[in-house]
Amino acid sequence: MIKKRLVATDEKGFIIYGKNKFLEKLTLEFYYIFKEEESWGFNPNLHLHTLGVRGILNWKEWELRGEIATQNGRYSGTKDVSGLGGYVYLNRLCLSFRR
Repeated sequence: MIKKRLVATDEKGFIIYGKNKFLEKLTLEFYYIFKEEESWGFNPNLHLHTLGVRGILNWKEWELRGEIATQNGRYSGTKDVSGLGGYVYLNRLCLSFRR
């Protein structure tokens, strides 16, 4: 039997996740992700920290959903990496038609 690697690096990490319904119509989810990759071949070391929040607000027939996350860390021991991303959606629930 031949063993194949699923990924090219030795990885480890953990996630902390929480969810709370602060108001009747507002749900927030918080998360923190840590990931570490050890160097292997041409791939250098990588240490990443990601912190984010996702929210859903329902009001009458409207739903507002969004998420924002920031990520920072160190690549190859000397190069800083950072990023910020997110999205926002606004949906309107349609009423069903009756026959």
